[in-house]
Amino acid sequence: MAAARFVARVRAATARCRERDRAVLDGYRPIGGDFPGMGEHWIDVRTLFSGTFTPEQPPILEYATIDGRPALIGVAYALPLLPGEMPPALPGNVAWHSHIGTVEDESDLLSQAMESHGSMRGARLAMIHVWAWLPNPAGTFDADNWALPFVRAGLAPPATDPGSVAGRVVSLASGGDAFYERAFLSVAGATGSDSVAVHRALATARISAAAWVARNRGADADHQALEELPRVWAVMWETLDASLGSGARTRLLPLRNR
Repeated sequence: MAAARFVARVRAATARCRERDRAVLDGYRPIGGDFPGMGEHWIDVRTLFSGTFTPEQPPILEYATIDGRPALIGVAYALPLLPGEMPPALPGNVAWHSHIGTVEDESDLLSQAMESHGSMRGARLAMIHVWAWLPNPAGTFDADNWALPFVRAGLAPPATDPGSVAGRVVSLASGGDAFYERAFLSVAGATGSDSVAVHRALATARISAAAWVARNRGADADHQALEELPRVWAVMWETLDASLGSGARTRLLPLRNR
């Protein structure tokens, strides 16, 4: 199968970069933030701007801190495309996603909220993720890996895709709260009482997420346990609805609907 062969080539080529110090020596540098469902992006600028696509030379390595150590979890490829150009056929019948921003925008919640990843018209950056080192229950080439927050929190990764909402809630217990607070404040343009409201809503949600993680650590979270997580996210938004000014609340709508 073409996809399996492609992943095997990626793993063989990047095995030495499982130690991040090796990646640094090879020229990779961090860009952007630490996204709850993707981790950190480390980019080799020379490869990125070469405009070529070689499975053995990914321009982006993705790392996440797990058990206190940086771990290679996957790679990504990025190609600038002109109008009418299409991404490569490799690694088979999979969905490259595209956006009109930069590679750094890949880690930006606003960018993801405002763009259509399915659009292939106009000049854009085409990207594909390959979860070669951390299995993704949603699919090896899916953009987000929502098993990552579970692993970071010391939980067994779910056997099936938990979905973005469940993943986001679990991420609150391992640094995702800071990510979402920055994103919400930026998108909402929140100051004064609105910024306090965002902080309090996320702090309360983080406490609920941490309690859920504590209850489920040491055992596989079953379907019933996973069903508790969307309610934490919903309560957070209900709190924001009740405490934000109308302007900030309206500006946050694109994020709420993702």
